[in-house]
Amino acid sequence: MADVSPSGLTERQAKEFHAQFTKTYTVFVVLAALVHLLVYAIQALVLSITAADH
Repeated sequence: MADVSPSGLTERQAKEFHAQFTKTYTVFVVLAALVHLLVYAIQALVLSITAADH
């Protein structure tokens, strides 16, 4: 029988989970940063167009 930790996962399963979690979290953070930059750029563009109209 494999050595099981309190989480119920073997060491191999825990390492696989950690690897997948790390990749997924990295993708999430990068996408969130890109969306924030996109919103910032669009907001600046809209404000500059609005200011030019006045």
